[in-house]
Amino acid sequence: MAKFDPLDWTHQWDDFEMYMYLDNVGDGEEKPGIRMQVSRRCLEDGAEQWELLYDRKIADWPAGILIGEVNNSLEEQVLREYLDSHPSLVEDEKRFLAAFLQDEGILDVN
Repeated sequence: MAKFDPLDWTHQWDDFEMYMYLDNVGDGEEKPGIRMQVSRRCLEDGAEQWELLYDRKIADWPAGILIGEVNNSLEEQVLREYLDSHPSLVEDEKRFLAAFLQDEGILDVN
């Protein structure tokens, strides 16, 4: 089996990047789970920068897994299982992003 590579959970297109990860901490009100972070590439004076647009929870913590058990191979297993059971994840997230950008008045990606 290949070594854990966070780039497996990254998808880039146009000026956007989505990154799925397992969050075992949560952020106060949100409980731990699977999260999706989406950033936009910006060029300023020739320098490339990535602006975080949002970081949202897309699934609850997997049943049967203790938070303290998480390691790279377990995270890889959880993320692969989630991707396998949600084959339209990338397209779904692109639709969510388009709605987010329109709601925020940032730009239209269609």
